[in-house]
Amino acid sequence: QLKNALQEDGSLVEARFLLGRIHLENGDIPAAIKELQRAFDLGYPKAEVVPLLARARVRGGEFERVLADFADVKLEDASAQGRLLGAVADAQLGTTKVADAIETYQQALVVRAEDVEAGIGLARARLLNREPEAAEAAIRAVIAHSPDSGEAQATLSDVMQVQGKPEEAIKALEEAVRLRPSVTAYHYALVSQLFRGARHEEAIARFEQMKRQAPNHTSTRYLQAFIDARADRLPEARDGLMQVLKESPDFLPAQLLAGTVLLRLNDQAQARTYLNSVLSRVPGQELARTLL
Repeated sequence: QLKNALQEDGSLVEARFLLGRIHLENGDIPAAIKELQRAFDLGYPKAEVVPLLARARVRGGEFERVLADFADVKLEDASAQGRLLGAVADAQLGTTKVADAIETYQQALVVRAEDVEAGIGLARARLLNREPEAAEAAIRAVIAHSPDSGEAQATLSDVMQVQGKPEEAIKALEEAVRLRPSVTAYHYALVSQLFRGARHEEAIARFEQMKRQAPNHTSTRYLQAFIDARADRLPEARDGLMQVLKESPDFLPAQLLAGTVLLRLNDQAQARTYLNSVLSRVPGQELARTLL
């Protein structure tokens, strides 16, 4: 309906804003940036559009532009200013300015104490700063006021994993999947952790759930190839991995698994290609170097 309205009158600024917000919620980041920027240019209220535009640019990886355009912006609405500060802190984190990000997240939470994204960002920044206990305190504060946040549970899982508490990490991911079953990344993380914990039957059961949810997702295809390789279905694993790498040529786990599978299939030249690619990006990857 919004697109139809804009075809008739491209200057409908509220339609631009609403369409951009929908694109952002649906994960279509380029379209979100385009529409929100247009709404901003057409004079839509800054308190509404600026935090969303900054967030969209962060999700598009435009960290430097966010810092250049929004770091010094002051919005009169306190809630909007809190959301903007959270996006700026995300951009600082994206440019590895961890100390600056922690400070900005804290400012955002002073302005807007129950900002979920800023609270999650602070926990991640604390984790990157090698402060796992502070990271846990930050993410549990988010869960206390927003228990239905799947992303908060997924972040808690990361914190528990760093603290060497794999069972608690798995429980947090199970909760993330329960809260947001449509998010493929949560399924992928849960299945991967179950395999790492040698809970193979549970991992395969969870994978079947993931496959029903997102049968054609790259992560699903990769895990199917991983399961095929474990079961010595090597040609099937190879074919699956070739499809994954066609869609996502830089997907590191698929490159490593492809090197492993091709070596077992006695395809030495192709195996070398993938293993060398892994080592060019992660020189300390022991399995890749051993196989090579």
